[in-house]
Amino acid sequence: MGSLEAYLGACLFQLIGPSLFALRLGLICLFSLFLLTLYFLTKLLYTTKYALASIILLSFGSTEMLTRQLKALGGVVETMLFGTLILLITSWLVLPSLLTSHRYRVAAYGLLGLVMGLGIWSHMLVVPFVCASFVLLFLFCRAERRTRATLFLVLGLLIGLFPLLLFNVQYPLQNSLVTIWQLHSLGGGPQLIPFTFWDQIGGSVLLSLPMATGAPYLCPVSSGIGEWRSQISSCMVAQGLWGTGFLVLWFAATFLFLKELRSVYASYTVSKALDEQRNVVVCTLRLMVLGAAGLTLLAYVLSPAPALFPTTSSRYLVGLLVAIPTILSVLTPLWRRVSSIASASSVRTVTTTVISYFLFALIGCMLAAGTLSAFQQTGSVQAQNQQRKMLIADLLRRHATRIYSDYWTCDDIMFQSNERIICSVLDNNFQPGSDRYLPYYSIVQHDTHAAYVFLAGSPQASSFMRKVLDAGKFHSIPIAGGYVLFQRTLAQPPS
Repeated sequence: MGSLEAYLGACLFQLIGPSLFALRLGLICLFSLFLLTLYFLTKLLYTTKYALASIILLSFGSTEMLTRQLKALGGVVETMLFGTLILLITSWLVLPSLLTSHRYRVAAYGLLGLVMGLGIWSHMLVVPFVCASFVLLFLFCRAERRTRATLFLVLGLLIGLFPLLLFNVQYPLQNSLVTIWQLHSLGGGPQLIPFTFWDQIGGSVLLSLPMATGAPYLCPVSSGIGEWRSQISSCMVAQGLWGTGFLVLWFAATFLFLKELRSVYASYTVSKALDEQRNVVVCTLRLMVLGAAGLTLLAYVLSPAPALFPTTSSRYLVGLLVAIPTILSVLTPLWRRVSSIASASSVRTVTTTVISYFLFALIGCMLAAGTLSAFQQTGSVQAQNQQRKMLIADLLRRHATRIYSDYWTCDDIMFQSNERIICSVLDNNFQPGSDRYLPYYSIVQHDTHAAYVFLAGSPQASSFMRKVLDAGKFHSIPIAGGYVLFQRTLAQPPS
């Protein structure tokens, strides 16, 4: 989970006790702040009505989108919030006549630096938005580079980055730059298998982009390393079109805003009017939003992640949601732009307007369909939660409080049992896995009666049966939730 998620969750745990509700309450607050911040940013770049329409649109989404908003996983919500905040504060600074007081501008620079630092501390996915902000400040605020504003910007940045800098000093061999490079080089996985650039493109367009941007219906594929490549079928055509459509809209928006920037800049060089200057800045801001999204996507595509783990790694594209209003604005400004051209025929104008309305409404309907599908799964999810509670109760009743299991089962059981059950992670080869808190591993390892808990029919359960049951050292017991408990067989006393 993200750093801010963890601290916010810890505070709520102290107030109302540890629970999934307390954990997700913090995430809901962060996501609500993201929507509010995105509303103000979109309002600055477009109109109030379009900003409201965009927020309503982003309130819907597929199961995957809603899960990322409610699940404490890798600083996803912080990336959206801090990325949007960085762009909003930068907009206040670069837009003329917004912040005219020197005192307010210095404070805004300090706040911008603090938000940048906290964002990078939470997740490096914020870096593209930081880059976009620096480009905008260089283009429009160079006159302030030798004033107190720069000092406050750097000071705020250092304060926000202080926890990360402190960690890098204390653990130089595990510093953040090394970690990011390893994740980018290995795709976040323990091993690499051969893949091609077309695998990276295919995984991004067919799976990662649709999952990250709210495609309502997705084909089920295995999350194993690179296994999706052997599961490509006609089922993926629709989601492939969704991913391709996203890219087409991004390129179209970038092209149109570049063309518009050229036009408004030509007008500004002639008149030097304040309104023309504002048009230049607004158009550049829109391009920088698209640029941050493009840099996020480019960094992802060039990593092994889309070729090896396109489903589980799709969360690294969460920054694209910040650019959704700007990308979809390729439809809404088109109505005004075409209708204002005197030479355009009425038929062409009406046709363009109808197509724009239709596409915007179609995207909204598909996102709403994804939300409806998510709510239809409520019953099955509640049943799974009940099974997990029964599993915990069964383990406690059998006094199996020190166990080995897979990554997700371990984390879930320990959290929901309030650490009455301690679990250590094993990989598919029964080697120590990714224990986020190393004392868990030591506690279980030093318990000579530690049991093994695996989902019935899983590769781990089947392999364990073949390896140890025949030796008579363990016996298996089917338990609640569809799991199998493997406990050591007690030695029989001599007769």
